[in-house]
Amino acid sequence: MKNVRELSNVMAAGGYLADAVRSIGEVTKFLDVADQADAMLKNWTVAPDIESPLSTGEVTQEWLDRAANQELAVGELRRKQRLLTSLRETAQEQAVDLVEGSADLLLLKFGVDLATLLNEVRSQVGGLKGARTAGEAITNGTTARWTKIQAMAERNNVIRAAQQKVMVNFYPELLANHRSQWSLEAPASDCYMSNLDDIWPGCINSDTAMPDRAGGRTEPWPADEVEQLIWAATSSAQPWIPLPAQLEELNRRRIEEHRLMAAGRGNSVSPTARSW
Repeated sequence: MKNVRELSNVMAAGGYLADAVRSIGEVTKFLDVADQADAMLKNWTVAPDIESPLSTGEVTQEWLDRAANQELAVGELRRKQRLLTSLRETAQEQAVDLVEGSADLLLLKFGVDLATLLNEVRSQVGGLKGARTAGEAITNGTTARWTKIQAMAERNNVIRAAQQKVMVNFYPELLANHRSQWSLEAPASDCYMSNLDDIWPGCINSDTAMPDRAGGRTEPWPADEVEQLIWAATSSAQPWIPLPAQLEELNRRRIEEHRLMAAGRGNSVSPTARSW
């Protein structure tokens, strides 16, 4: 969404993210203007060519009048095409600028939707009778409740995909810097939960050795996306969709904690050092 093509692709795909983008200020108006200008450009037709005296062998007044009028019409058409093309590009650029300036508002909306979803999950978990896997739900006779949470997991994926899209387009460095190198799974990121340091200590610190996977997976959350959502909603994890300022504050706290730990060991740490 950082350029016209990206925004056009998002809007053409429709769905959750497109609806969120359209809710921003005058984005809908700008996009509608661009679409109208584009439609006029595509539907414009040029008058058919007039048969030349070189073909007929005659130079008539009728030919001269029609040729002169056509020349005027073509010039007028080209001027209108330039105006419409300029209008379309300006409207698209203003829409992109508005989306870029509203990236934090999009993240805030996603965060509200995520919180609502997690509350819905919590309200359903009690009906699982302790089941935390699909197999256990079958055993407990709570597959209907599990199916409802499956649908919620799909909504969670949509929200998280929208968050990822915004972060990739507008805050790629923050996204990369706040991702653990220990795992490719979604929860292994500060963008997924606010207390990743507590849930998986050391996973963000680049100086900490990666865990030994010889005994299997080391992530403290389930691999299955439905089980993972239940875990996120019911464990001590604190799922969120942070704003850039919140990630920067988290970074500052880590630097300060690292400084205090280093001071306790008699080492000095630059206040701008980043060791994770």
